[in-house]
Amino acid sequence: MNTKKYISLALSAAMTASMCACTDNNDVTTGTSATEASSETTVPTESVSETEATTTERVIPPMDTTPLTLSLFVDNPEYAAAFDTLVAQEITARTGVTLEIIVPEDETGLDALIESGEIPDLIYAGERTAELVENGTLIALDEYVETVGEFFPEMYGDNLDTLRSEDGKLYTFGTGGSTPAQFTAEGTFQIQYAVLAELGYPEIKTLEQLGDCLKQYKELYPTSGGLLLCGAPQQQWLDTVSVRINYLLGYPDDGEFLVDNETGEVVYKWTDERTYEIVKWLNQMYNDGVLDEKSFSLKHDAYVERISNGNVLAIADYYEDYAPAEEILSAAWKYDKMYCPIAVTLDKDMQVQFLADYGNYDVADGIGITSACEEPERAFRFLDWWCSDEAQELVNFAIEDINAEFDPTSETYYEDTGASLYAEPFPMRGLTEKNADGKYYSAAVNKYVAAYTEPQAAAAEGYGVTLFAEMFPQADELPTYTRTLISDMEIHSLSEEGILLESLDTYIKTEVQNAITVPAEEFDAKWKEITDWCHNNGADRLEEIMTDYVKKDMGL
Repeated sequence: MNTKKYISLALSAAMTASMCACTDNNDVTTGTSATEASSETTVPTESVSETEATTTERVIPPMDTTPLTLSLFVDNPEYAAAFDTLVAQEITARTGVTLEIIVPEDETGLDALIESGEIPDLIYAGERTAELVENGTLIALDEYVETVGEFFPEMYGDNLDTLRSEDGKLYTFGTGGSTPAQFTAEGTFQIQYAVLAELGYPEIKTLEQLGDCLKQYKELYPTSGGLLLCGAPQQQWLDTVSVRINYLLGYPDDGEFLVDNETGEVVYKWTDERTYEIVKWLNQMYNDGVLDEKSFSLKHDAYVERISNGNVLAIADYYEDYAPAEEILSAAWKYDKMYCPIAVTLDKDMQVQFLADYGNYDVADGIGITSACEEPERAFRFLDWWCSDEAQELVNFAIEDINAEFDPTSETYYEDTGASLYAEPFPMRGLTEKNADGKYYSAAVNKYVAAYTEPQAAAAEGYGVTLFAEMFPQADELPTYTRTLISDMEIHSLSEEGILLESLDTYIKTEVQNAITVPAEEFDAKWKEITDWCHNNGADRLEEIMTDYVKKDMGL
């Protein structure tokens, strides 16, 4: 997948009932020992025979909270202090469990531990999980999930299968979030916070709305800049112009193509009539004085310098391309001249694909229980509890109730309290999941929001969001891309398709720029010239070849 593209949960009625039952179970939440507990958690389950359906209850005894020490190997010295924090003290008070964290003394790490024969109760092995499954070091968790699993299966829901090993069994509790999600989105365009504030945080969902906002601001401030692209260098042409066509039409980055995600049919995007509408809009912006006349002449360093002056109202780029400019603006305290990502499409019926699932969700490398563990069910119940709302709130932000001397808005809050140590390797909710109070579970998200500048915070409030990614279509609203994106395919330069693509792209880069900058009355004739040339010089044949590739990749 293109490195410039960045990365829901269906709760069953049975698991929801489990959550409610546990919430009412004071023995679990207060740390009462098992010998004092008098209530049990019951979870309704259904069994269906050939003749009738019956409902039974799975009885889960209260969690044992008598003192227990479990050893956990983590192949990262950073976690040596993970159970020597205020949060850890509270975890022990509620569960009875104390974790003895074992970290490697040298680069031999896990190998040395296994060779010594001193296998810990729990192991976080990262990429070596499969190896430990194969040699029998980790035990399968399926039986415990079925008999006493309350929160683990509820937390992962339909994504529980992503944790399964090749033999179909569960061996780890996963890490990196229980759902595929991200809390940042690039945006089709980025617009200055100053513009949004001046105009009262207007809705900007379409190209027309974006153009109107920029025109309004320029009427108020005639000497202000406008929309700046970077069309001179090849890579920046692709980043700021070409791929924007895909995003504006509600497609992912398939290079110079638009792909039907159901049929696999491929279109060379520069011949598509919807692309015509986008390029015509750019032509209008150019003739209206909104599109910066330097958009197709600046090299990247000059482009960055122009942005860093604080007089560019909007851009259309990947963050890494304009990050140096934002660093300069930030250092100069010009936070209002920095950029908010916006989810713009050609029209409101389209959805930008930034938060789509591109099939790279993988959380299987989590904590596993070893065959050396003398109390595997107790270890499972502890990690299962870690998946509960109670635990997730504790490790992420309930520390505020434990010690109020820490400032939760501080950039070092999670490091100071030790809460940051529980983002990995321990099970965690997805980055964009919220608790019942509408608060994000993730320590990373809370820390990110706490570091907002004043203009960022004002914009978030103005749009009624916590994260700007909330302004974008979410993963559960978008297609899942199991196919290979064309931008990730290797197209040999000497193949028929490689030769055709190079010829077409060389022509397009020059002629589309010319089309954007011609007088408005000349645009239609210029565009017809472009599309005719493409059809006469192999665009149709290229579509046939790429359609065959994509359909084969999709198994069609």
